[in-house]
Amino acid sequence: MAASVGKRDAATRLHDMLNAVEVMQPSKDATAYWQTVNRSLLTGGQGIVGLWREEKIASTESIQHAVDEALQFLAAERERIMRLSREEAIQEVIKGRNIDNRIRVIRAVADNGLLELG
Repeated sequence: MAASVGKRDAATRLHDMLNAVEVMQPSKDATAYWQTVNRSLLTGGQGIVGLWREEKIASTESIQHAVDEALQFLAAERERIMRLSREEAIQEVIKGRNIDNRIRVIRAVADNGLLELG
């Protein structure tokens, strides 16, 4: 278990992170942003590093659990689709592509008078 980190240490780390982000060059690179945030956080000594390590392990486990759950869902969905009859499969495709609603929208298109001259 990581060492305890006090409120003062946490406030200092937050201040350091905000300063590090403030001096960054504007960019859409999320990886560079988070690496800067992480580096500034980890300068706080072994208490922060230990806490960081615990949180990283927990995050990695959570991500793997979400991946496993999503893959199980998709495998079950594939099995369900494979058991559909031809007619049921056709109806699933029509529903999935929202064909009926798209037909209604197209049929509702009308001249609203915007192109009239006067």
